[in-house]
Amino acid sequence: MTTTQIVHLGVIGAGAICRDRHLPALRDMAGVKLSVVCNRSPQSRCRMAEQFGFADIESDWRALVQRDDIDAVLIGTWPYTHAEMSITALDAGMHVFCQARMAATLDEARAMVDAAAACRDMVNQVCPPPMRMPFEPNVKKLLADGALGELRLVRIEAFDDSCLGPLHWHQRVATRPSPLSRMRTAIPMPSASRNRSRSMVASQLAAPSSKSTAACTAAPNA
Repeated sequence: MTTTQIVHLGVIGAGAICRDRHLPALRDMAGVKLSVVCNRSPQSRCRMAEQFGFADIESDWRALVQRDDIDAVLIGTWPYTHAEMSITALDAGMHVFCQARMAATLDEARAMVDAAAACRDMVNQVCPPPMRMPFEPNVKKLLADGALGELRLVRIEAFDDSCLGPLHWHQRVATRPSPLSRMRTAIPMPSASRNRSRSMVASQLAAPSSKSTAACTAAPNA
């Protein structure tokens, strides 16, 4: 008879995708214990702890990744936070599962790849966007085989209006579109406004208060 090793999981940013998809599956998975959750507000931290049975809560993501009772972290925050959080977690000796999109910039993504390469004993994964999974292997094979020749132009067409409408604060439209690049990419505001928004979110995820497990009924199995 084999004994299943328990993976103690910490979650940073338990938003809609984590609440609706990841956490229900992880809660029912043998060998996984939902140990600690860190969200921006005390109310959301307590709500997630009660809904999914987290044993503890943290108000600061940096405190979560320094805990010695956590084996792995799930990062479900915005893409511009992914690089710092995942690299810090890997450096702390934790396995990392990072929600798509991978990062806000190419440089951040490369830094994440370098950090993962330096921590070969750790599991590091980016959640694949489901809309690309059916066709991405075929596209990669065509490119690798040279079937398309030298790429000079990439044109992407959307077949629904999911990318239209008022832009959200965490989106950005290229300010100098060229004939070869007309894609709207995630993250439309002046850089000063964007930096203020980032600072606000970062300060909320790194509040100076303690775990404050007494502030809510943490979980039935706490």
